[in-house]
Amino acid sequence: MKCSLFVLMLSSAGSRKLLCKGGKAVNLSKGLRVRNQKISRASRSGRSNDSDLRFFRRKDLPKIELELDDQIIETLETFASRQNRNAAEFLAWGVSNYTRGFLMMALGEWMPRDQWDALRRGDGCPLCDAIASPDLIDAYGYTVIDLPMGRLRLNNYPDTPGQCTFICKQHVCEPYHLSSADQAAFFADLMRVAQALEKVYQPIKMNLQILGNTIPHLHCHLQPRYHGDFAPNGPLAPISEKLPLPLEEFKAQSARILAALTSF
Repeated sequence: MKCSLFVLMLSSAGSRKLLCKGGKAVNLSKGLRVRNQKISRASRSGRSNDSDLRFFRRKDLPKIELELDDQIIETLETFASRQNRNAAEFLAWGVSNYTRGFLMMALGEWMPRDQWDALRRGDGCPLCDAIASPDLIDAYGYTVIDLPMGRLRLNNYPDTPGQCTFICKQHVCEPYHLSSADQAAFFADLMRVAQALEKVYQPIKMNLQILGNTIPHLHCHLQPRYHGDFAPNGPLAPISEKLPLPLEEFKAQSARILAALTSF
């Protein structure tokens, strides 16, 4: 069931409260108060109107109630101000975009063990199929280049500009399953790719993640990070609402990455 109303109760000395409905927010911290699901107006808020009040008087709407301490709300307000939003809008944006990533972590389950073991052996491995495919583009990304130890693909639904995946050409689960020589070659290719992405996209940090908890075939996610993004102290969770890259944009970015790869 889609939740169309958020009641965000912010515990503070002034009992500040924020209400968010869908993608629109109403700031209650400057005059509106919630008491037993009814709204009274102490003074007119700059972002509220009578239609907002009628909306919040409805009792048939599901709602989520959160209690946040002063430090959290101050942080929300700081980051929200950088985007010319209020705290309610910023938090509603975060809930909307990061729910998918949260559910993947909170509700995900391991596949049946026999299916997992088959994938580890390479039976029906989708990344083996991606490596063998002559197609430059599929639902997940665009092939930029084949290097000696892996294929570089530009993600079709990037969470940040320049997000790529480097897929090992050999079916192994872990880097240490490669021979010593192939380990060195794999990481040499990976470092070339990371340097090329840094040159093209100019991030402040490059995140390299070797996971494989869904598909046990060695691959690395390369995610350029930018100043002001929403997870300065950790990895970015997958964003729910994002658009695929158009084909022409794939081609243009791929050409820039290739040029960077050949420059060193």
